[in-house]
Amino acid sequence: MPPKQKVDDLVNNMKGELVYVDPWAIEDPPILMHTSETESELNGLAESMGKVGQINPICIRKKGEHYQLIAGWRRREAAKRLPNFQLQAKLVDIDDKNLKAILLEENLSRAPHNPYTEIMLVQSAIEDDKLSISEMSKRFGWSDGWIRTRLEIGKMPEDVKKLIFEGKLQIGLAHLLAQLPSRDLQTRFAYDFANGQYDMKTAQAILKNYFEMQERLQRPLSESETKKIFEMPLQKCQWCVESKPIGDFTTVFMCNECSRHILYLWEKERQEMKMMEIRAARNLPPVAVTPDGVELA
Repeated sequence: MPPKQKVDDLVNNMKGELVYVDPWAIEDPPILMHTSETESELNGLAESMGKVGQINPICIRKKGEHYQLIAGWRRREAAKRLPNFQLQAKLVDIDDKNLKAILLEENLSRAPHNPYTEIMLVQSAIEDDKLSISEMSKRFGWSDGWIRTRLEIGKMPEDVKKLIFEGKLQIGLAHLLAQLPSRDLQTRFAYDFANGQYDMKTAQAILKNYFEMQERLQRPLSESETKKIFEMPLQKCQWCVESKPIGDFTTVFMCNECSRHILYLWEKERQEMKMMEIRAARNLPPVAVTPDGVELA
């Protein structure tokens, strides 16, 4: 059975009264998944509804002075584009638990849907329904790995999730970013991945090179390396002007410690320039920082 027919049958089997409602008086459901339509698609549906009318009723429930949508987001959005159009709707009495089941049927049965909303569904099931991962897997048919990936991404910065919502960052690439140790790095790499439109293989190679560089800069010297240093003659570093074993030099003029510090300063400046570019692209004001790198309000 086609997904749309399946959802319509589900709504038709629910008890409720048919009413006519202003589309602007209908609020979004608690979880809104089906939001990937373009303006031209919605305008086309509005034109069709204006000519032949509404074929199937949407489904709503009462919420305070307004109504809350259960099924029929596209029809509601199309109706907003028509003057004085009253939507035919089935008004049902349904609790939050059963509403969640309807929303899952309404949205996950449709393809494609925005992957960002998969994250919202998993977070809602964990936080609102108090379901464990194994309970979610049994109830909704999701694999444990599928659930854990979306839980992991749900803890990431909002900028990362926004890129997923906008279709600029794949969930698989966002999952790779969880390896990074800070939210700041996750955001910076997310924008790099999105702007570069990298595939999974390229993104994995970039992260691998980054971690290898970090390991080289941070790892302590082995006992054999330390022994060699004490057996080597001294040399003066032109940067810190200290005399150190010649084996402790990255170049003829600069010791390893100073080289690491300069690399850190270079990387810090590069990342700050990247963030300035991002803020400028999003029309955000520049951020002032202290010498220690603390942002000022």
